[in-house]
Amino acid sequence: MTPNNASSTIPGNPDSILELMKLPAFQNLLAKVETNFYRNRPKEAAELELEGTIRFTLQERAAQAWEILAKARATGLPMEQAQELISELVYITLPKAVRKDMLVKVTPAQEPLLQSIAERGELLSLPMSDPERPDPTEDNW
Repeated sequence: MTPNNASSTIPGNPDSILELMKLPAFQNLLAKVETNFYRNRPKEAAELELEGTIRFTLQERAAQAWEILAKARATGLPMEQAQELISELVYITLPKAVRKDMLVKVTPAQEPLLQSIAERGELLSLPMSDPERPDPTEDNW
């Protein structure tokens, strides 16, 4: 059975998911959901495993995606466009990282180390007269 002729599935209905689990196409979709979930949300996956709800969560996501595919295909949408509709369910993205800059106090004990790091950084940015590593800003013609 493919999504374009699938019977209606109701997420949360165990009988519906058991029926879907018999379909190779659904198993493939579930594998995609599972792979992407573990890859992109390992912490959340570990928490769900501890709660014992990981399998249910993944099957629900796959069943929702299957239902969307079935409805999209029934309306005549090409498979490529139908798959775009389920991309957020299947290809779970990482949350956007938020950069938070802050000033920290430097203790007198840290000062020499920070100074040496700054000096090494300055040396790296200075032009080199070493023939093995010519200065890229000089004309070498």
